[in-house]
This record gives sequence, C-alpha cells and structure tokens, in this order.
Amino acid sequence: MQIISIPKKRVRYLKENLKVIEEEILISIRFKEGLVEIEGDTLQEYMGKKVILAIAKGFDIKIAFKLLNEKNMLKTIELKDFLADRLVKRQIGRIIGEKGKSKQTIEEEGEVNINIKEHEVSIIGDYEDVEIVVNAIQKLMNGTPHSNVYRYISEARAKNAGKL
Repeated sequence: MQIISIPKKRVRYLKENLKVIEEEILISIRFKEGLVEIEGDTLQEYMGKKVILAIAKGFDIKIAFKLLNEKNMLKTIELKDFLADRLVKRQIGRIIGEKGKSKQTIEEEGEVNINIKEHEVSIIGDYEDVEIVVNAIQKLMNGTPHSNVYRYISEARAKNAGKL
C-alpha cells in the first residue's frame, strides 16, 4: 500500500477522476483523513503514486497519465529552497513571462508540461527534456535573457537528438 498526502484543493479533482484512474492503472484508491491510500500490485501502486503526485502538483489527468510511460518523469523545483521569500514571486514572474508567453515557449521548445503554484515549478516530460528545462529555468533565475534560454533549450535538445 502507498500512502500520499495531497492538498485539499486537489482532492476534489482526484475524486472526480477516481474511476478513470483506478481503471487505467488497475489500483484501488481510498481517502482517509487527508491522505490517499493506493492499493494494487507493486508496479501499479508505484504508477498510481506517480500519477496522483502529478495531480497533487496541479496537472490535469491527461498530463499526469504521461507518467505511465517509463520514459517520462515528474520533477519539482522548490524555489524557496534556494531563494529568499521576497525573490520567489519575481522569479516565478520571469518563468511565466508576460501573459504566460515564457512558460508556453519553454513548454513548446522543451516538449514538456509545466505547472507553477506558489513556490514550486513542476515539470513533466521525457527525462532528458526535463533536465534541459530545469537547467533553462535555473538560467532564467540567474538573470539570463529569455531569448538565450530558449536558444539553450533548442540547442540542447538538438544535441541530445543527435546522440540517438
């Protein structure tokens, strides 16, 4: 059995999609005192935990189900772990950009999905793409101009594609 704590805001969404998740992953999900219990065989519990964690981070079910592909991962950057509280909001603004343009460009160039809430940036995608985007976000937070960051993503992905 796997036990996960998820924000109250996301419990409702999880309950609305409970049947689909249980049927897709072949698990049983129960709610107990702010916790989610997952039961199934070991692999199914593991996959269920990954999907539910993605939902807890704010992703919709379609994107969370990308984690059922073993090539994909979820990575969360806790901005408050290395930034002063007063700087977190500003850096999130740099990541999102005007009218969400920067976030959208990073998602498209990096072929990932990004969700930002409070002091966290969560990313779902192929392992190598996620690592490239994490590095790109770190570059943004260090003051690198957006255009240079987009170029970095494009060049790093092209370089990785050449390795195949």
